[in-house]
Amino acid sequence: SKVLIMGLTYKENVADTRESPVREMLTELKEFGIKIYGYDPLLSKEEILERFSFSTGFLFSKKKKCVDVRGMFNGEEARNKGFYYKRL
Repeated sequence: SKVLIMGLTYKENVADTRESPVREMLTELKEFGIKIYGYDPLLSKEEILERFSFSTGFLFSKKKKCVDVRGMFNGEEARNKGFYYKRL
């Protein structure tokens, strides 16, 4: 499986990753052998690789799934674009 984590920083509009919960998620996902990608508009590709040790970029597949942890996306709009959408 492949997972794209969008939003890696902790504070809104600040490139601070010190308290980011992403590191805990990485530990769990790696235990299942999942290929992890990350994206955050506040971080460069180099910073993402250095701070989190995973690839950057978006994933494209026929089965698009979205688990929206923070409720950032419109679920109806995501479903209309072909995503399987769930909000935690």
